[in-house]
Amino acid sequence: MLIAPPLSLLCLQKLKRKDALFCLEIAQFYKEYFPKAKKKESTLQIALSGGVDSLSMLVIFFILKETLNIKIIASYIHHGLREEADSELLSLEAFCTSLSVPFFFEKVNIPEIAKKEKIGIEEAARNERYKALKRIQKENKASYTLLGHHIQDVAEDILLRLLRGTGWPSLGGMTALDKKRKIFRPLIMREKNELVNFLNNLGVSWLEDKTNTDTVYKRNRVRHNIIPLLYDENPSFSRSIKKIWQLAQEDTKALTIFLEEIPLVDEKEDSFAIETKHLIDLSLSMLMRVLKNSLQKFGAEIRQEQVYALANAIKEKNTGKVFQFSSGKVVKILTKKVSFSCFPL
Repeated sequence: MLIAPPLSLLCLQKLKRKDALFCLEIAQFYKEYFPKAKKKESTLQIALSGGVDSLSMLVIFFILKETLNIKIIASYIHHGLREEADSELLSLEAFCTSLSVPFFFEKVNIPEIAKKEKIGIEEAARNERYKALKRIQKENKASYTLLGHHIQDVAEDILLRLLRGTGWPSLGGMTALDKKRKIFRPLIMREKNELVNFLNNLGVSWLEDKTNTDTVYKRNRVRHNIIPLLYDENPSFSRSIKKIWQLAQEDTKALTIFLEEIPLVDEKEDSFAIETKHLIDLSLSMLMRVLKNSLQKFGAEIRQEQVYALANAIKEKNTGKVFQFSSGKVVKILTKKVSFSCFPL
């Protein structure tokens, strides 16, 4: 059973100086993305797994409630994959109750969903977790959901994207802020050992998910077999990852500004178009980025080779050519425009 420290100790004034500074640095990171947040109280959802990352995030934002003018709720998604998940749920509920933090949970049958949708367990678990968190967030009018990813998670994400052949700047890994999905990752630039030390200093234990060591999953093979080798070659590997991540964020900002300047026409709920005159003179690299961004509006699964073929077809003015993407997403090259829709034309 998890035991929370006395409430009287969970304030900046009672923390060790190093731990207080650690919390304040995270508060500053939060303010960089939400500069006006202090003016109006907002509710944040803490996505809990029970691991050191999410539990430290819960404690940190509990301590920062007054500093940031926030309320917090906590949510746990039971995937139906592990026997110990039942006891974890009870432990986390008790922990949150001791802090007077509202606790919510949902149970989903991941094996059944994975079988029905013909996708892997990892993908199904990720998809359903985000869906459940979104439902809880909406029901409780929370402005954002906080996820506990740290810099080691970013390293894993970059390597997994590299294996998939992801292009730049998406290769730079997950973002801190996802405005569309209302997700924020406040610990994304912190080391895991910082989180471990923080909870240890407060006398707070955490839960260990045994599946995190199971190398049947690709992410775990990257975590346990590949990343240690990179740290052997470069003990400052985390610093290198931070540099890559920061460069990717800057390039993403610049690209976003450029993409926002490209006008859409014939906009409807399930379709839109871009006039060819705004595309034809772009470099192949920039054109591919415009096309990828357009496809992402419909949540299409994007394969780099398909985007490359589509970009070349536009350059070659292959009028009438149709490209089919996942889940009925269709792109058609017309005489004066390129149309995007989420239903067959």
